[in-house]
Amino acid sequence: MDGLTRCDQIGAERLERDAQSWIIHARGKAHTARSVIIASGGERSP
Repeated sequence: MDGLTRCDQIGAERLERDAQSWIIHARGKAHTARSVIIASGGERSP
């Protein structure tokens, strides 16, 4: 594979944006879960 077409590039950029928003979302969930664990008195290290 030598060159990406414009369409491939747009698709890759969209995938990257989706992945970044998913990572942010997952991080938020992990943070919430950790807060709940701390609040309930059981600290678990990742």
